[in-house]
Amino acid sequence: MSNIEIGIRPFCEQDAKAASQVIRRCLQEINSKDYTSSQIDVMIQKFSPANLLVRFSQIDAFVALEQSIIIGTGAISDGCIRTVFINPDFHGKGVGRALMRHLEKVAVDQGLSRVFLHASKNAVNFYEKIGYSYVNEFLWDGVRLFLMEKSFSS
Repeated sequence: MSNIEIGIRPFCEQDAKAASQVIRRCLQEINSKDYTSSQIDVMIQKFSPANLLVRFSQIDAFVALEQSIIIGTGAISDGCIRTVFINPDFHGKGVGRALMRHLEKVAVDQGLSRVFLHASKNAVNFYEKIGYSYVNEFLWDGVRLFLMEKSFSS
């Protein structure tokens, strides 16, 4: 892990374009190894700035920052952690762990004893390393995802 200072704050409307660009880079540079170009195109459209504004206005959404630059996104709604993407330049530097700790704290503060998420194939190992368990696989608009969950001790 590198010594970078990671900040996490709530997502706001002005973040939509930069957050969408982080997601696009992840999809094109990382997820494209496991998914077809048409599947990547569908996902890119789902996370356009306009769609992010709609999606994130209805849930607890956050951005991870390094010196005021958005380097990651994540959200939680009804016990489901969603839209966790980290700028590929910052993979392996603790950003994903910090963002997940923050989202898990939000869940605990909401009184939840467990959370679940839908992981892409390339993210399963990361989630297992931070305590998530594989539940099953499913298709979301033709894209294979992995349902994972984590319980918190009281």
